[in-house]
Order: sequence, then C-alpha cells, then structure tokens
Amino acid sequence: EEGVIVVQTSPRMTKNALKEVFREYFGIVPARVNSLNQSGKVKRFRGLAGKQNDFKKFYVKLPEGAQIDSLAV
Repeated sequence: EEGVIVVQTSPRMTKNALKEVFREYFGIVPARVNSLNQSGKVKRFRGLAGKQNDFKKFYVKLPEGAQIDSLAV
C-alpha cells in the first residue's frame, strides 16, 4: 500500500520502541504501527529437523507526505 513500510525485527521489539527508532533515525513520527508475531518454520536439512528463527513484523504507516529517502525504490 501507499505509505506503508514493512519492517522485520526480533520478537522482543515493541511498538513504542519502533516508534522511537523512526523518530530518532528518520525524524518521522509514524501515524500507525501494527505488529505480527511470526513463528519460524520447521525445515529438514540432511534428514535432521531444524527450526528457523522466530521474528516480528511491523507494518508502519507513514503520515501524509512523509517519505524516507533511503527506502525509495
């Protein structure tokens, strides 16, 4: 969607901590932040079962007109 950035972080990151990161590094206060906990997949490698790392996804909605230059495509 327009103005939404998806960020993948460690499962211990909180919404408030992510907002602080955006304020500090990009100078933008996010309009809305939604989070999604994603558990790692179980995969087999050479017959042995293993598990990928768990992670958390954040969907960050930027305010109208805000843009992050380093993320421009």
